[in-house]
Amino acid sequence: MPPAPKYTPPNGPRSAAYAIAAIAFFYTAPLAVVFWPDWRYQTLGRPIDTLGQVFVGGFIAFVALLWASSVLLLLRRRIGVYLWWLCCPIVLINIPLGTLAGAYVFRQLSTPEAKHDLQ
Repeated sequence: MPPAPKYTPPNGPRSAAYAIAAIAFFYTAPLAVVFWPDWRYQTLGRPIDTLGQVFVGGFIAFVALLWASSVLLLLRRRIGVYLWWLCCPIVLINIPLGTLAGAYVFRQLSTPEAKHDLQ
């Protein structure tokens, strides 16, 4: 029987992409639960006012940027790093999980393997 291959944890862009996907999922889940059932009539049968629509639209755009960043990093595209830099201030504000996940992504993207893979 051949020896089992040695386990090596994912490093660099792939690991960062998985972490960003997890962050995006935890932003998407509340969005789907709160806004999807009847997003135009959340306030006692009245349509959401303009400021609410702007807030919901901005949140959807933010989540879409997170998902796009994750997918582009899995495809080893450097633009995924730039999209992460756009989203990271909002992610890092969420203490403690957002800060931990954001720091992990920064650590993975600063490894020599990631810099080599994303050139």
